[in-house]
Amino acid sequence: MTVLSFLRSPSFLGVTLLGFSVGFPPFDDLATVSLPVHMLQHTLIALSGFFLGYTLFKRGNISTVQGRRLQSTSLFMVMLLLIFWHLPVPWDLAVLSPAHHAIEHLSFLLIGMISGSVLIAFSDNAKVGILCLGLFGQLAYAVVLYPASKSTRYIHCKNRVAWVSPCSSSGHSIVRGS
Repeated sequence: MTVLSFLRSPSFLGVTLLGFSVGFPPFDDLATVSLPVHMLQHTLIALSGFFLGYTLFKRGNISTVQGRRLQSTSLFMVMLLLIFWHLPVPWDLAVLSPAHHAIEHLSFLLIGMISGSVLIAFSDNAKVGILCLGLFGQLAYAVVLYPASKSTRYIHCKNRVAWVSPCSSSGHSIVRGS
């Protein structure tokens, strides 16, 4: 493999994206204070996992990928991980605890790797169906959880995260160091 072909390989792109999304200080600092940029960071982590998983798929390291049972189990696992990290309690844990946040990032890397290695073997019609299912699931999630988003706010200030709930009886925020 020549240097030029390596630089164009999906594995190099995956490692580069992962390094940029979690290790490039200006981007990582911006992701700490901006929720849209942080969600972009999660997307880039998953995309880097996709390229790494695609490399495994193309090299033939995953030989049982044609089995429907593996595909269905993998799709179910991806859905469960995505749903889990968007539930209020795991979301709060990931915001307030660096260890939980690291586990969340590893989960998104795993989601990308599963998507690039196993889910890519679905037929084109199934891929479109999965994409539509994800889109409608995201819309339903937004409708259901939008009212709850008005009651919880996170305030980042000098390496501390404050969780402010207007529903608390004391009216005070809970502050935890991060």
